[in-house]
Amino acid sequence: MKTKILSLFLFLFFIFASYSETVLLAPFVMYNSENNRESASVSPNKSVGEELSRYWFNGLIDFRVLSEKEYGAISSVLDAERVCNATKSVYVIYGYVRRNENSWYGELKLYDSENKKIESEFFASDNSASYDRLIRTLADRIREYFNSMIGIDENSLAVQDLRPFEVRIPFKLSYWSPMNKDWLDVLLGTGAFDIALDFYPEIKHNVFRNMKYDFSLRLDFGYKFGIGNPSAYTAQYHALSMFTPMMSHLYFSEKHSLYLGLGLIYEFDILTLTKKYESPSNHIQNQFGGGLLFGYQFEINDRWNFFTEIETDLYITERSFNVIKPGFGFSYRISKEAKK
Repeated sequence: MKTKILSLFLFLFFIFASYSETVLLAPFVMYNSENNRESASVSPNKSVGEELSRYWFNGLIDFRVLSEKEYGAISSVLDAERVCNATKSVYVIYGYVRRNENSWYGELKLYDSENKKIESEFFASDNSASYDRLIRTLADRIREYFNSMIGIDENSLAVQDLRPFEVRIPFKLSYWSPMNKDWLDVLLGTGAFDIALDFYPEIKHNVFRNMKYDFSLRLDFGYKFGIGNPSAYTAQYHALSMFTPMMSHLYFSEKHSLYLGLGLIYEFDILTLTKKYESPSNHIQNQFGGGLLFGYQFEINDRWNFFTEIETDLYITERSFNVIKPGFGFSYRISKEAKK
């Protein structure tokens, strides 16, 4: 069962990792004033790609930097079409950067393999001491074009914008099972319920490889119920827990995200055990350890989110047992400051 659950989340990861349209950045040819090719310590297309990776395109656009070793030189429409066919991509950007005696000049072209034409061109020039600024200008021209193409307000995508403070209340129903074989032979998990508070601090928007990420802190209160394995003992198990994971969220689009949480967990257990020919006996224990969360979240509207996640609780207390707990639920946003 654990393998099936892990496979589900890996499937979700690869689905949303491939959610965006990939735009290829071909090697940009660098010339000097005599029209001879030059080399740079960092290829211009890689530098432009690093600049573009700082921006959030709502999970719709991703940029892939190509090397000349992979597909050779790309300097014409025929070369661009060849690369698109080989990579099964729609868009490729190619062109050149020229170093003149007193200036830099760059000219790039966006080729659309579906329409078989140059869709747009990007130009930039700067003085001879401002190569880095030339690269940023070319990246800005490309960013502006794709922002316009996908209909996103560019002002809302700036890296320096603040993510507003936010509070959410997640509710979760789960199935759980002991991970230790000895306990699995004795105790069967049946169900669990969690209610929590998620706190999202006010932080700067962060973007990595065209994917947005942020952080939150969760305060989770949970209840688990279990019964004895019919082939072993008659038993009833009750557990109250408090879990405080720090959460990292990775957004593939405004509505789809994955998250990972890690934190400390405390649990209070009551096990009522009835052995054959004996009276019921109560066993009480406090358990301490750490918990790991991995989940997927979908934003239904401005207030409600749906999520599914798998939680693994690992305890260090003597005579305790580890737990795996897959579940699903809904999260309600109760507080959100206005965006600055």
